[in-house]
Order: sequence, then C-alpha cells, then structure tokens
Amino acid sequence: MRGGIRLGKQLLGFAVAGALLALVARSVPWQDRLTLRASPEVDAGAEAEVYRGELLSDWRGERVRFRFAPGQETPEDSPLRGSALESAPAEGAQVWATPGGLEAAAGGTGSLELAAEWRPGMPRAFRELDLSGVLPAFGFVLLCTLFVAARWWLLLAMAGCTVPWGRALRLTYVGLFFNIVLPGQTGGDLARAYVVVRDHPDRRADALMSVMMDRVLGLVAMGLLATLAIYANDARFGELRPWVAAAFLVMAGGLAALVTPGLRRLVRFDALIARLPQARRIAKLDRALVAYAARPGQVALAIALSCGNHLAATAAVYGLGHAFGDGLSFLDYLCIVTVANTLSAVPISPGGLGVGEVLYGTLFRVAGGLYMLGVASSFTYRLLLMAVGLLGGIALVAPGGPTRRELAEVREAVREGERAARDD
Repeated sequence: MRGGIRLGKQLLGFAVAGALLALVARSVPWQDRLTLRASPEVDAGAEAEVYRGELLSDWRGERVRFRFAPGQETPEDSPLRGSALESAPAEGAQVWATPGGLEAAAGGTGSLELAAEWRPGMPRAFRELDLSGVLPAFGFVLLCTLFVAARWWLLLAMAGCTVPWGRALRLTYVGLFFNIVLPGQTGGDLARAYVVVRDHPDRRADALMSVMMDRVLGLVAMGLLATLAIYANDARFGELRPWVAAAFLVMAGGLAALVTPGLRRLVRFDALIARLPQARRIAKLDRALVAYAARPGQVALAIALSCGNHLAATAAVYGLGHAFGDGLSFLDYLCIVTVANTLSAVPISPGGLGVGEVLYGTLFRVAGGLYMLGVASSFTYRLLLMAVGLLGGIALVAPGGPTRRELAEVREAVREGERAARDD
C-alpha cells in the first residue's frame, strides 16, 4: 500500500514537472521577433505588433538587421501603413532596426520613426552562447560542491561522527548523483546519512541530524542572502521584500526556537515529543539538534560556508546569463538565484525540474531581463549540476580502489533507507 502511495507521489511529481516545462515551452519565443509600437517613446501600454523573422546581426547591439518572415499581414492601424515599409512584412524584406525606428536594408528605400524592440528566439540564444563563459561557470559549480562538503564535514565533526575529508567529499558527490542525476529516486541525503550511520552505529541520531542540519543551515543562509540582496536592490524587487523577509524570519526563528531552552520550556516541547509516534527516535534526533546550539561559533562557520556556496552558485548563473547575452548586475543575479533556488527546494517536482525554469524566467523578467534568457540560464545551470553529479557516479564505478566498495555500500544504504521508510 505504502509502495503504491510513494509511486503515486513520484508520478505526480513528474506530471507537475511536465506541466511546468510545457508552460515554459509556450512562454519562450522559438523564433526571432520584432515588436513595433507607434510612438518612438516605448510605452508598455501602447498597442504592439509582433512580427516573426530572423535577426541577421548581433541581437545585443543598438542597431540590428532583421528579415521578416514572408507572408505576414500588416494591420490596418499599423504605423507601417502608408510608409515605404508597408509591404516589408509581406515580402520578407530586410530592415535595420533601432529603438527609435526602422530603415530599409538590402537595397531598399524608406525609413520610419517608431518604437522598435527585438528579441532572439531560444535556438539563437544557444547558437550564439559564448562558450568561454561556460567553463568558469562549471568551475564555480565545482566550488559549490567543495563548500557543501566542507559544511557537512564540519557538522559531522560537531556531532562526534568524524570522517576523513576525502570520504565526506566522495559522499557529497554521491548525494549529488542521487539528487540531480536520478531525480525521483531515493534521495542522496538518505544514502550518505546511512553510510555515515554504518560507520558510527552508536551515533545514529547524530549522523542523521548532521544531514538534516546541512540542509536547514543551507536554506537559512540562502534566506539571509536573499533578504539582504533584495533590500539592497531597487524597487524592481519591492513586492518580494516582505515575503522573502518573512520566509527568512520563519526559518531562522523556527530553528532558534527549537534550540532555545526558555522557549522549549514555554511550549513544553519535550512533553509534545513524548506524545508523538516514534517518540524515542524523535527524542534522540532532538538531543542531537540541541547539541549544535552549544557550539555557536562552529554553527556560524557552517552558515558562512553556506553563504560561500550560494555566492558561488550565483557567480555560476551570472556567468551563464552573460554568456547568453544578458546584462543584469551581480546583485540582480543574487536576488534571482537565492529566491529561485529557495523555492525550487520545495518538493513539488523531482529535483525542482520545471519549477526552477519558471522561477528563473519570471524573476529575470521582474529584473528587466528576458524571460527566455532566464529559462536558458536555469536549464544550462541544471546541466552543469548534472555534469558535476555524474562525477560522483564516475568516481564510484571507476575500477579498483575503494570506489567500487563505496558503490556497493551506497546501494545497500539506499535499500536500507527504503526499508526504513516502509517501517516508519
């Protein structure tokens, strides 16, 4: 019965991901477009005409060459009517476009003052991607994994589950492999937790809590950076400020309340735990959580490592966005990445598939960028994460050494995690 429920949840998650990806596919342009308005002063409320075609020059310039797809009709109230360029959309003619007007190209004559705006299609964005920006972005993604591994290694040591740095790093890549490369499967956090539990059978609750704290502190740090970035930015993100600040205060306040003795006594937290199913297990996890409060300096260091992780992730997406041709600032990207990644962590779809693309596109638009470039940056960032996750799989199946034993160990950990989930 429970197996059927889990399968149903997985199928529902993939269905949600598919629906969101379909929404993204409908929202992004797949062909270059030229938008015209009657007034040279761009007015978002003015009636606009959108024409399909092909950009024949660098779309990031202030003056571009555009060829209309032939056979398009010119509306009766179009600013093109009565001008030498009236038949350009129907004939598939070429024009030079600037923000303030059109001028015939390729031997044609005529010019017209109006408001012009052009947008590349998704295929063009990928064709013209500056590959020199991808390698540094991949390097920043790798740096993210080092920050994550260092944070978990520190939390394990605080919990009395000391492991060598190299082992913590390998298990971090194992977690990435299961979380990113195989979304919908047993989580990588569960796999690495069970491996550490096997190494420290007498500290099972501490090992499990280290993984939980790893996630919680990561989210708290991301909420902190998101709040600081949005309040440091201008009014474009003004509507998000109270929501982001409230989410951060709930996360940070909830964590503080769980480890503050006075608040725990006030709500009779220990008595509440005693009434819950699996009270003994929960009490052990609770004691492991409270133990972290006795080391505030090391917890602060773990939060600092989390901030380093999120800054490196922002640098990766910033590099990708600019490689696609976007011009938003690093502060804009910090707002976008922290908010989008926080919301993507909500388990709506496997690995946040589809959710991230919608969020990145929407937030790029809020910041004044192109929805399509937000989607492209998110998708490429996901591919880089998958490439890094595959490094964990490659390391595990490489011939010889402890890696082959590690693979067998992780497989057994996954099976144990599934059995434990059924038992609970």
